[in-house]
Amino acid sequence: LAVSPLRDVASLPGLLRHRRALGVTVFVYALLHFLAYAWLDKGLVLDDIVRDVFKRNFILVGVLALLLLTPLALTSFNAAIRRLGGKNWQRLHKLAYAIALLGLLHFYWKKSAKNDLAEVAVYAAILAVLLGWRVMRKGIADLHRRVQVSQASNDRYLHALASVDTSTPLGKLVGEICHPTMWRD
Repeated sequence: LAVSPLRDVASLPGLLRHRRALGVTVFVYALLHFLAYAWLDKGLVLDDIVRDVFKRNFILVGVLALLLLTPLALTSFNAAIRRLGGKNWQRLHKLAYAIALLGLLHFYWKKSAKNDLAEVAVYAAILAVLLGWRVMRKGIADLHRRVQVSQASNDRYLHALASVDTSTPLGKLVGEICHPTMWRD
């Protein structure tokens, strides 16, 4: 989530080359995190893992985030993008926003049990800035697009008015509307 803002703010377009690798790294980290929990805390006993996942909300949310990361990691190579099609691939990878929120919730619930929320607040602020940047950027881009559409529409309207033959009755009406006579006392 940080690549696009860093690219724009720091004028580093080369960062985009590393976005997929960073995403796969996030998946590998999450998978190793889960495997460490499963092995070190639960001794790789599947029944204990499943029971614990449904017993403790923060683990359930973490597992859900890992499950949502899986299709993103599996489709992070060029052949998968071609097979899915660019639009479908982009739609699927928008899950990254939900996954980031789930990751924050996972961390919050884990730390809130110990009443240790300072670090969570830092990560929440970072995530809020990254998501807020996207909303603001989209809003500005949308406003710019609307201005361009409005200007193009006005240009077409004025061009059409200029091409009206003023010797016809319709032309005289258009001329009066565009150049109204002044009211006299």
